[in-house]
Amino acid sequence: MYRPKLISRGTSFTAKLLGITCPLICAGLGVWQMQRLEWKLSYIEDVKEQMKMEPLDFTQLNEKQWPIWRYINIKGKFEEESILVGPRYSEDTSVVFYVVTPYVLENGGVIGGLDDKTPEKWFKADNSKYPETLKVIVRPHEKVNLFEKFKVDA
Repeated sequence: MYRPKLISRGTSFTAKLLGITCPLICAGLGVWQMQRLEWKLSYIEDVKEQMKMEPLDFTQLNEKQWPIWRYINIKGKFEEESILVGPRYSEDTSVVFYVVTPYVLENGGVIGGLDDKTPEKWFKADNSKYPETLKVIVRPHEKVNLFEKFKVDA
């Protein structure tokens, strides 16, 4: 049986290029991950320190002075009416409604208010048991990712 002789021409340029660039890319990604870990650990420590501080008074803050990851004392009361927001579907395919109860601040501002005044969605709730002063936390707003930005509810 005849077998042709394979002629070795050496390593090709593409193989050499891949042999050099792949380890360099992997090393660069490893360094980036270590820097990211260091940043994240210091961020967590900063958040823990902010959480240990005394709560700020809401009335003493202005719009440009909002701290992030700090407790703030707000004074007001919950409205008597709450609204069911939904339906939303959970992972086990059951129907879920969120209960939203607006909180009216002393200065007249509203947290959690909705414009929907459809009577069948609103219901009376006994909100007298909740304190007039709440300790809330300010956190950064979550960025909307590309998939949520264009999501359409059917």
